[in-house]
Amino acid sequence: MKKMSISKLILIYFFLISLATGLQGQSPADLQQINAGAKVIYVKPESLDQLLIRLRPLESNLPSGQESLMMDTYRTIANQYALNNHYKQAYEVYVRYIRFKENFYRKEKASALNAAQSTITKRKDADETAVMDLQNQVSQLQIENDQLISKRSNFKKYFSAGLIALTALFASLLVGSGIKLNTIRVKLKQSRERMKEIHRISTIGACSKEIYPGTQNLLNQLDQEVQEISMAVKDLQPSGTVVSGIAKKIKEVLDQLRKSDK
Repeated sequence: MKKMSISKLILIYFFLISLATGLQGQSPADLQQINAGAKVIYVKPESLDQLLIRLRPLESNLPSGQESLMMDTYRTIANQYALNNHYKQAYEVYVRYIRFKENFYRKEKASALNAAQSTITKRKDADETAVMDLQNQVSQLQIENDQLISKRSNFKKYFSAGLIALTALFASLLVGSGIKLNTIRVKLKQSRERMKEIHRISTIGACSKEIYPGTQNLLNQLDQEVQEISMAVKDLQPSGTVVSGIAKKIKEVLDQLRKSDK
């Protein structure tokens, strides 16, 4: 019995080695051959067993895009077992078909979900980036708006200050001009008064040049008459002294008149 068990173990070992080597050598062409062999009419159960042995390595090492062919092969083998009245093997193969199908669709759904999740993540990242860009633009626009408001406020301040300065300058110019104009008017008035005085003095001087000779002649005549009168009253008694005193006073008056004319 021990020899038999050892021999079985050796057979199992070599079977596993052949199975591993078969796993490395399987390809999509082998799957197509297996599928074609399963669809042969009146295929024997032993041939189906061999096809299943060749099919097992492909279950874990199936190339991409061969899933539909794999499921078709499982269905065909299960139907062939059922036609040969090997219902147990047909059921087992059908269970393997259902398990492979569920795994395949689970992987597809997971792949689709991962793709959708990746797309959603990318869109989310893109939306967040767009939102950040918009926020940055809003912040930049707010800064520019604040700068414009500040510039406008400063312009108003400077314009108001300039306007006030110009107004003050214009007012000072008007006041200075008014003062100068008033000074000019006063000077003109003084000049007019001076001209009037000069004209009056010149007029008086011109008249005095014409009047002075006649006045001088009259004074000379009066002086002569006073002398004649004084000579005539010397002989009068007793009022001679009185008349002589009157003559002296008249002579003094005439002398004062001469001095004033000079």
